Amino acid sequence: MSDVKKILIWLKQHSPFNQSEELISLLSGIVADGRVNCDSAEELGENAAKGIVGKRFADVTLKRKVQVFTLAAMENTKLIDTDPVVFNPNQLFHRIACVLRSADDLEGCLQHEWAPYLHSLFDNVALHAG
Repeated sequence: MSDVKKILIWLKQHSPFNQSEELISLLSGIVADGRVNCDSAEELGENAAKGIVGKRFADVTLKRKVQVFTLAAMENTKLIDTDPVVFNPNQLFHRIACVLRSADDLEGCLQHEWAPYLHSLFDNVALHAG
C-alpha cells in the first residue's frame, strides 16, 4: 500500500474537520440557530416576488417571515413583541444624519445614547424589574 493511500485512510478515520451539520462562523465561532435562512434566499425572494405581482405599490406588504436572516444578522437582532428584528447601527446613524439641519443639531443628537432600546431599562433579555 502506498504512503498516499495510508494517509488518506488515516484522514478518513481521524478527520480534522468538524462533522457537525450546524452552520458555524469561522471568524467568530457563532453557531447559527433555526432563524438563519440565507441558504433559502432565492426561494424566499421568489415567493416574495410572487406575492407582490399584480398589486399596486401602496398595497404591497412583506412579512418578516419572508426576510432573509443571515448569520451576521444574529448579533444585531433584538426581540420586539416576540418577533426578531434586525437593526443596523450604521443605518440608524444615517437616518439621524438625514434629518439634521446643521452641525449644531448633530451635536445635540449625539449628547444622547442612540440605540434601538434604552440600555438603562433593559438587560440582555428583558426589562429590568423595579
